[in-house]
Amino acid sequence: MKKFEIYKHIGKVSYINNGYTKELNYISWDDREPVYDIRSWNENHTKYGKGVTLTAGEMILLQNLIKDRPFLGERNENFSMGEYKAKEN
Repeated sequence: MKKFEIYKHIGKVSYINNGYTKELNYISWDDREPVYDIRSWNENHTKYGKGVTLTAGEMILLQNLIKDRPFLGERNENFSMGEYKAKEN
């Protein structure tokens, strides 16, 4: 298991049936610079699943990508997944 330190717990994204929660944290892995991290954790943060890490710059780019796009789960009569894929290409 890698060494880690959670500097800031930002929020829970979802609850998973196995007792884990998917979380967004600001965390340092192996004494490196802290990064934003999305992954599943057990209740006391001693075990974790695979995740994604993002630098501050990548987090800003992700935020900008998301803010002007419809969410895939939204109900929108004028929007379909096919249209979304077509817009991306």
